[in-house]
Amino acid sequence: MFVPLTVLGVTPHRNDGLPYLIANAPAGHEKSPRGFWPTSAFFEVYSPPIRSRYAGVVWRVLDPVPLPADVVQRYNGTIMAVTGYEVDVVRKGKAPGGGDVSVPNYQSYNHHYTSHLHGAGVKLAPHAVGTPNLRHGPAYVPTDVANNHPSAAFAPHVQGFSEHNGNECRQTYHGLPNGYVQPILSPQAFVFNPMQINTLNPDGSGTRGGPLPASSAAPKGAAYSGLLECPCTTRVVKDLNKSTINGRPFHPHCTADAWRSDLLATHNPTCALATYVGGMECCHDGNVLLDREQTQPDHEDEIFFKWRFYHEPYAPARHTPLVHLEWAVNGCDSGGPQTNPRNCAHIEYDAVKAPKGTPPDEAVHTVTSHFQFGEMLAPAERDCDPLLDEYCASERTARERGGRMKLLMAGGHCHSPACIALELWNADSGELLCRVTPRMGEGDMVWDEAGYVWLPPCMWGEGDDALLPPPVLALDANLTSVKVANATHYHYGVMGIWQMRGAYMDV
Repeated sequence: MFVPLTVLGVTPHRNDGLPYLIANAPAGHEKSPRGFWPTSAFFEVYSPPIRSRYAGVVWRVLDPVPLPADVVQRYNGTIMAVTGYEVDVVRKGKAPGGGDVSVPNYQSYNHHYTSHLHGAGVKLAPHAVGTPNLRHGPAYVPTDVANNHPSAAFAPHVQGFSEHNGNECRQTYHGLPNGYVQPILSPQAFVFNPMQINTLNPDGSGTRGGPLPASSAAPKGAAYSGLLECPCTTRVVKDLNKSTINGRPFHPHCTADAWRSDLLATHNPTCALATYVGGMECCHDGNVLLDREQTQPDHEDEIFFKWRFYHEPYAPARHTPLVHLEWAVNGCDSGGPQTNPRNCAHIEYDAVKAPKGTPPDEAVHTVTSHFQFGEMLAPAERDCDPLLDEYCASERTARERGGRMKLLMAGGHCHSPACIALELWNADSGELLCRVTPRMGEGDMVWDEAGYVWLPPCMWGEGDDALLPPPVLALDANLTSVKVANATHYHYGVMGIWQMRGAYMDV
């Protein structure tokens, strides 16, 4: 059931008590929490159950979940404008009175996810459900509805919601600036593709802990679980001759262009199979992150993702659609248009431990990537489909609108516990566009777990005193991304990704 917020009188949060903050608030608004549009309504939806045993990985596209019937009926044949969303991870019906209980990150860790709303104009491609896909989740094909509907020529049939999509997803603000939306025609279902790692202590206490494989890099007594970094255990079979891990081809895609990324030039271990010791390639669906001689505990945990989507009817006169923009410090587009030749799947690296004797404040590992703004867009000769590609950002459309785009949101994606900062610079002007600094939890309470981070995004807007005006960037604008990680201890499977939202210029 959707609920108009104006009826409730205030802007309620799904995650009550979380002060959603942004990283680049104007002076005087640094501690001003962000809310959701007061004109919006909302509906809630659960993911299918995610069941696993300790040290188990669930990473696959789950079965579609129908949206509430009143939402489907309200937008049947019309366009819904999504204005924001919230996420929580819960155990259903476990609270007194049958309510939900939020799950701490040290019991169940979300490495990342892709999530989607799809409309009547699309259906899942054959074999899409159950097939892991890091970047896009399921594939979609058009239906007769899409071909015959009068709005089909311009209204997206699918939308993706994959910014700040790691364990930081609950505390990070996912509202959109006033006037900017994600439109979708005739929304029907929710489709979810999580990469979830079971870190629930098998002793039944609910506290931190549990057996770790010998290859875990976590120091003794660490607040975070060493499983979340995806160690390559003795269950993993590497074939150096065939360049495979557990039979899957290993393609590190470390560019030789040190300007684009300095990973290969600095001999990062992620760039070669022989030195690859942990990360997503050892963390596929069904993997067990224990050594062969370690028996996986029998207890099965069941958790759900609970989503709240804020929405209102799409109004072209006052709504501007946003598109997804993404870049990784690996020197590639880590989650953009399907037709972008700069796409990559290997979007991780190792933060190598600092030399012995390095002062703690100097024990850092830095990766730098230089790129042009337009490299996050599908090139004109390989344009993307804005109706079926939920991450379509088109160079052709941007050039038709003057060759520039507005940047409205810049979110960082980097993992606990090593993340220190992500910086995005305009290399042409020397301006720091965004600096995302993680907030670290301080205790054992849910949403404030010591050893785990969340990342306030940068956000811009118009007509809002609590937001700076949006940067306007040409497609050939030179950008520099810098990721800084703690190197007191070794960390693998580290990420440094910008997940952003931008808008084409008005014509």
